[in-house]
Amino acid sequence: MAAGQKSAAATFEQQQYEQQAQAARTASLQDETTRRRDLTSSLETIQAIRAGRGVGSASPTAMAIFGDTIGRSEDDIAASKANYSAKADLSTRAAFLSGKKAQSSLLAGDLGAISDVGSAMFKYGKATG
Repeated sequence: MAAGQKSAAATFEQQQYEQQAQAARTASLQDETTRRRDLTSSLETIQAIRAGRGVGSASPTAMAIFGDTIGRSEDDIAASKANYSAKADLSTRAAFLSGKKAQSSLLAGDLGAISDVGSAMFKYGKATG
């Protein structure tokens, strides 16, 4: 494959990895939003159950339940964000390397062309000299 084609393929690969990284960042935000919505729903359900039973929402037990529920949910959200961040980082790194591969392909093509011209000039010089 010619250097220009290799470079174009590597550039396309780089764009694909950049899109994957952006998709992972977007998915992370969407996942966090969904998890926070679920947390809010859970807290509202807990509050409704407690109110239906005539238990105050400011009691120490209620505060402990809220704190525990929020703590576990925040831990889950942080773990999910870390996973999505790792995926985005991996794609970002792959995009960087693909960009370098595209540059290297062009350089290799240029060096190959220079080598061919140099060889031809050497052979021509021997034939005429």
